[in-house]
Amino acid sequence: PIYIGDKVLKGQLLAAAAGTLSAPVHAPTSGHIVAFGDGLAPHPSGLPIATLTIEADGEDRWVDLNPAADPDALSPEEIAARVGQAGIVGLGGAAFPSAVKLNLSRRGGVDTLILNGGECEPYLTCDDRLMRERAVEIVAGAMLMRRAVGARRVLVGIEDNKPEAMAAMRAAAVGSGLDVAAVPAMYPMGSEKQLIQALTGKEVPAEGRAADIGVLVHNVGTAYAVQQAIHLGRPLVSRLVTVSGG
Repeated sequence: PIYIGDKVLKGQLLAAAAGTLSAPVHAPTSGHIVAFGDGLAPHPSGLPIATLTIEADGEDRWVDLNPAADPDALSPEEIAARVGQAGIVGLGGAAFPSAVKLNLSRRGGVDTLILNGGECEPYLTCDDRLMRERAVEIVAGAMLMRRAVGARRVLVGIEDNKPEAMAAMRAAAVGSGLDVAAVPAMYPMGSEKQLIQALTGKEVPAEGRAADIGVLVHNVGTAYAVQQAIHLGRPLVSRLVTVSGG
């Protein structure tokens, strides 16, 4: 149990998952627990949400981490379990628990894993920067996810207005079997169904899911988080964001 006044370290487990469609929460930095109660949801609704408040100590000190000794030796089930324990959720915006997606896709016989590097909303650049600067880690995460679901193919769709990201991802993908493809810079290319059609020519049936046609889509940021969790033992406690406009 966590109590007011407790000292916590960055990455320390604070709250366990409350069910299948849930994810554990870890401390985003080191400090002391100073309050429990309702806080303002990080959402336009402004609704109250159960909140645990940490007073940061400025040290940003990590808890002892538990990376996989040999990531390549992990079974599909072990990969998914570690992804779940790390609290990883979809970083494309939906925040669906990633381990659930991996397990359902494996059982459903998914053949193709797609990494979404579309990022078609105006001004957004966080996935672009991540692909430019962390391409090797993204590819490593994609290979782990491919093994977790048993996919035969891995595709990355990147809008053609991101040449630096494309070049970095293609360089990192050499020898991995991962194919990097340019897609038109057209709204809403970052949407799952449109991206699938652009890359594979297949259409998700009306009221159906991508898995119905043997496809699983994950954001490039999620692939990076998977690599961090398994190679370094780091739970998901942060993400890149774009700050732009007037």
